[in-house]
Amino acid sequence: MQSRSILGAVWIAGVIGIVLALSTSVASGAGGASAIVGPISNPNEYIFSAPPRESEAAGKRIYEPIAAYLSRILGKKVLYESPESWGVYQGKLAAGHYDFTLTGPQFAGWLAMERQYNVLARLPGHLTFVLVVRRGSRITRANQVAGNLVCDPPPPNLATLVLQNTFGPARQPHLIIRRGWPAIFRGLIRKRCNAAMMPRSALSHLDPAGTQTRVLITNASLPNLAFVASPRVPARDQAKVMAALLSSGKVGAFKRVDRANQQKGGFLVSTKRRYVPYGTLLRDQWGFMPENVDPIVSTSMNSKADATPSGAIAAGSANQ
Repeated sequence: MQSRSILGAVWIAGVIGIVLALSTSVASGAGGASAIVGPISNPNEYIFSAPPRESEAAGKRIYEPIAAYLSRILGKKVLYESPESWGVYQGKLAAGHYDFTLTGPQFAGWLAMERQYNVLARLPGHLTFVLVVRRGSRITRANQVAGNLVCDPPPPNLATLVLQNTFGPARQPHLIIRRGWPAIFRGLIRKRCNAAMMPRSALSHLDPAGTQTRVLITNASLPNLAFVASPRVPARDQAKVMAALLSSGKVGAFKRVDRANQQKGGFLVSTKRRYVPYGTLLRDQWGFMPENVDPIVSTSMNSKADATPSGAIAAGSANQ
């Protein structure tokens, strides 16, 4: 059954190659000078990685089966490289080290815009973030969060980038670093901070009845995690991987990715154009500060709020 899936993936690769050819030029006009990554060190070997959201052992359980499956599809070795830390992943990603990575919209957009990576596919669903306070808090409007203590993960976590983008440079909240949404939620409830920016899905799990928190802002949905490929990878191999991803709902190697991201059904078709706007969320982060990047996030993301602070994300709907 698995060999039949492999043959089917290869069969449609030629058609998908047309999509790749059409999307290759999208990012080049998105603003700023784009750096091209260097030649591949071993043409018969690719490096695949993903952000270290899980432990090293859990990451290997999720991603090594994907690397093995893609190795069979391509007839070349695909190695899963587990990042030692967020700092290591961030540095290697900015340097264009990875040939393939399954990553968040901020990284996918930046790689497409600044490193000419292709977006091959995306996970279904969207990422929606909410700015919340304790139930009974004196803070009643989003602009009152400026200058207050906010519990969130360290940047470049997407929730924290959305938080920072919501307020102008002179009106940033004071960040209290917490790791993991349960710890962030406890910090808010135990008054270690006055607000938190968190995924709506996490809040629904931690406060299902909404008795402990109150939502000030629901930010526009961002596209979900994207599977991207370096420009070093030949178009033919990119097309084969895209075909494999789009038929991944029938392949056991991808089941753990679905479970880890609370999704089902495998990957969906996507494009660079959908992700490029979110790359500018990284514009103030170490290693991601291009000299000439247009601030296009403010026109491509939307905030649903009665009173939106003057630097808030303001745009239409988009992935997780």
